[in-house]
Amino acid sequence: MTNSFANMQSPSKSLSNRHKPIIGVLGCSGFIGYAMLKTAKELSIPARGLTRQSRSMWRNDQLTSLMEEGDANNHGILDDLFSSVDTVIDCASSLKPSSTDDSDYLIEAIRLDQRIRIAARKGIFKYIYISSGGALYTDAMSTSSEKTEPRPTSKYGLGKQMCEDVIAFHSRKGDLEVISARTSNPYGEYHTSPRHGFINVFIRNMLHHRHTTIYGDPDIIQKDYIYIRDTTRAIIDLTVYDTVGHCAVNVGSGSTHSLTEIIESSSTQLGSEALIQIVPSKSHDNLKFALDISLLQSLTGFLPKYTLTEGICATIKWERAKAGAI
Repeated sequence: MTNSFANMQSPSKSLSNRHKPIIGVLGCSGFIGYAMLKTAKELSIPARGLTRQSRSMWRNDQLTSLMEEGDANNHGILDDLFSSVDTVIDCASSLKPSSTDDSDYLIEAIRLDQRIRIAARKGIFKYIYISSGGALYTDAMSTSSEKTEPRPTSKYGLGKQMCEDVIAFHSRKGDLEVISARTSNPYGEYHTSPRHGFINVFIRNMLHHRHTTIYGDPDIIQKDYIYIRDTTRAIIDLTVYDTVGHCAVNVGSGSTHSLTEIIESSSTQLGSEALIQIVPSKSHDNLKFALDISLLQSLTGFLPKYTLTEGICATIKWERAKAGAI
């Protein structure tokens, strides 16, 4: 494999407010990572992506020249990448919401620590780790802010909390600026998981005339959903604005919607009746989840551009194209 990163000119390691950074995106074979690189390109922000596997989308989106194949835990590859960027967005998590292996979250935290240590040694200005507000905050009626105590109820959430402990440690050391971006429930184009991400999975099932299983009362399940283009734009904003002193920032839409709303909106736009199977909720399910995004807004002025209806409409369009449906 050729190290195209090594051939790029090393940038200045100082950023001012609203300066366009040179971004390195880890984990571009995943949903958020790929969308992050695409958004950076659309915003004309210089970026490089690292991925473990190539995807056919690269040719369609003309992102091939921005990507390098390689493992985000390979120290030599990271040395090359971190020499050519000044900011890192880390989407390279191997944790899955259904993860049950005790070693997964331990290994994840160790690997994140190693990546950040390399970033600090290479003079990276800012390092943003993609965390999960939905996995960290407790099931509650109130809206969760960054001051809300994380109380994960799943091993996936525990893994994210351990990674955030790594972030907090490096934030105290002050070697570089590190942030955990606690996302809500992103959905939209480039989502490929067959199990996780209700909106995409539900729309996909509708297009293929399949049932969707819901764990709990769809009227009661209310969560913060954010369209992927809003998610990536908010996180890229965090690379541009001054965030010193904050090691966790919520990234969400600032509003909640029930599964019933999502089902009705999707069914209306698709012009067909939903096939739903309702079963009891699982013990670790977070049925009500809302993010306070006032810190994100104060730091960057962020406001979502997509309403739920607009986001679902765009998601249907992408899922149809992906499925070859007209």
